[in-house]
Amino acid sequence: MKEYILQRKIARIVAAIALKEGISQAQALLEFYGSKVYQLLTNQSTELCLMSDAYIIDEYFLRKSTP
Repeated sequence: MKEYILQRKIARIVAAIALKEGISQAQALLEFYGSKVYQLLTNQSTELCLMSDAYIIDEYFLRKSTP
């Protein structure tokens, strides 16, 4: 996946996280960058970047709620 496409996907995901949690986009970005889902998303071999935004957001919240 092209880098600029991935960056736009991340921006959409962060905006959705911020809206859902009622936090700023800056805070959502920091939280997302620190998550396992972000690590998987940026690792091209996992192919998570090929999944829909909704799937990635669901995965983020699922992993966030699981200790």
